Amino acid sequence: MINFISLFLFYLVIFPLSAQATSIQVSGAHWKGYIEPNDKGIYVDLIKLVYKDEAVNFDIGSFARAKRMFNAKKSDVLVGIYESDLLDFNDVVLPNHHLDIEYPTIVIFNPKKNKINNINDLKGLTVSWFEEYGYEKLIPEEAIRYPFNDINYAFTLLVSGRVDAIVDHDYNLNEREKLIFKTWELAPERPIWLAFQDTKRGKKLKNLFDERIKYLISTGQVKKIFGDEYERANFDKVYPKTNK
Repeated sequence: MINFISLFLFYLVIFPLSAQATSIQVSGAHWKGYIEPNDKGIYVDLIKLVYKDEAVNFDIGSFARAKRMFNAKKSDVLVGIYESDLLDFNDVVLPNHHLDIEYPTIVIFNPKKNKINNINDLKGLTVSWFEEYGYEKLIPEEAIRYPFNDINYAFTLLVSGRVDAIVDHDYNLNEREKLIFKTWELAPERPIWLAFQDTKRGKKLKNLFDERIKYLISTGQVKKIFGDEYERANFDKVYPKTNK
């Protein structure tokens, strides 16, 4: 009887750890419509379809948390990085196929206070961006840096003149803000990627993604998931990239 109880407790402890070790851990930032905390969204559906024969667990929160988990080897896959972000990670490998195409990165400014037509116009200005993203790489050293946590608060600061410009994307501007502010394109649309651990397991998951995504594109299943966003994602093109 004692041996049976001991064996039962052993499996009670060990089995969940074994299950966790074999399941695919995915971390990412909450991005409405694309990756939601309730395991919904375009990217979630795509990842589930790619790894349909595997158990996939999603940890969705802030991008800062997602990056910490990935760097600590607590997630196998990180959703949505630029190639320029590679230096922020310890051991990472990118697949051959991109995940999506991000809209252009823009500078948003109040034309009553500033005129911005080129990168040099940002020198000496107070420039704000969402602190979890690496947009500070895009602005000149001479700019005064003011990262934010809340885009709505950032627009309030822009109206009041406490910041001179915001680095973000057009889709975060509402109709009223589009009438008040002007924009200048800081960086063109760029591919975003899934990041994998540079390990034997990570490379296996990366290779499986590359194999499956081509098949899913050819059969129209990716188009079904992306809907109206499919053409912009430009899955027919393979973008060159440089792994670390």
